[in-house]
Order: sequence, then structure tokens, then C-alpha cells
Amino acid sequence: MITVGIDSGNKNTKAVALDDGKIVAKAITLTEFDANKAALKVYEVVLSDANVTKDEVRTVVSTGAGRSVIEFADANVNEIVSAVRGAQCC
Repeated sequence: MITVGIDSGNKNTKAVALDDGKIVAKAITLTEFDANKAALKVYEVVLSDANVTKDEVRTVVSTGAGRSVIEFADANVNEIVSAVRGAQCC
């Protein structure tokens, strides 16, 4: 199953699709004035690039300044938790 992470920042919104922890697609766009719209845009790009459907996505997790407005995210984590998990990873 696929997991998608979305980082909704003030300037850019980024997404990454993971298949069993391996990056299979990534995308970036300007956030502009609608964080949810930008998140949906990068979400659709990573799904297309990974050649998967929404039904194949197990979880969508959001982080960043706009994390709480991403309507389709299953969960969100704040920047501190996100940074700690990233530091533990590498």
C-alpha cells in the first residue's frame, strides 16, 4: 500500500508517495492562497507519477503551516514531530 506525505508551507506545498518506505514519486507546487487546492494538486501528481489510484493509498499525512486545512488528510503532525522523525530516520 501507498502512503502519501504532504508538507503544506507558506510558499510551497510538497508531496511524496512511499511504497513500503521507498520513494516512488514526489511533487512540488506554489501554495499561493489555497493550501488545500495546492495539496490536492501535488497529491494528484504523485498518484499519477506513481501510477496508483486513490483506492491504493493507505494513509495521507500532512504537516507544515497549512496542515490543518488539508481536508483529505487522514492525520496531521506538527513541524516539531516531523523534524524529530526525520532526524531519527537518517
